[in-house]
Amino acid sequence: MNAKATRKILQASLACVFMIALLSSLASAQFADKVQRVVNDAADAIRPITDAVIGELNLGSPGNSLFGSILIIILVFTLVWTVLEKIEIFSTHRWVLWLLSIVVTLLATRWVGSQDWVQTVILPYSTFGITISAIFPFVLFFLFLNVGFQGATYSFIRKTGWLFFAVVFIGLWFSRYDELANAKWVYPIVALLAFLMMFFDGTVSKFFMHQKLARAQATFAQDAINSLLEKRQRVQNLMREGILTPEEGERQIQELNKRINYWVKKM
Repeated sequence: MNAKATRKILQASLACVFMIALLSSLASAQFADKVQRVVNDAADAIRPITDAVIGELNLGSPGNSLFGSILIIILVFTLVWTVLEKIEIFSTHRWVLWLLSIVVTLLATRWVGSQDWVQTVILPYSTFGITISAIFPFVLFFLFLNVGFQGATYSFIRKTGWLFFAVVFIGLWFSRYDELANAKWVYPIVALLAFLMMFFDGTVSKFFMHQKLARAQATFAQDAINSLLEKRQRVQNLMREGILTPEEGERQIQELNKRINYWVKKM
């Protein structure tokens, strides 16, 4: 392990210790009550705006409604973006992809916001339900950022996305503190993971880029092998037709076999 990697791990460890200590100090009923009041007051203040944009969503407290609606937007947007990006006309025109994803997300959010099952799916009460409702968005958002926005060019977008994601779950933690019971640490753990993803963005990005390059190399190698196999078949046909002498044909086939073996090792 080189010095840079060691330093990175040490920094991450210190950051984790700091975050855990910070969250532990914040995890008191008195402090949570104060934050809940602040969050609810802020959510009430911007309620006319959120209602106009995404429709009325009643998930209990104003804080629950605010952060729950944001979580719905994250889920719907990532799903819509992932689907539309597979369509060539949208993937080649990013502004169309962004515009359509936002419009569909807002329309879908306004529709699901009126459904009773949103409370059960987005903000469940059981420990298992809370865990799943936190892990699934994390995994989906992870794939969305690291597959849809690969490369150093999008580093700022990925880091900003993870910061936003962490803030949402910290907000959910405080707004639902009294409801979480034995699952009080699920949301802060997910928020901590989001901070770690932001911290290790470069490492994660390099991993996905290496995977992409490996797939591209394998595809290139397979194309090269197919081309060489076709050439070998043509040489064999020329030998059967008597156009090539057996000696010349065997020499060319041996050369082609060497090149085929070379590309096989590259796969």
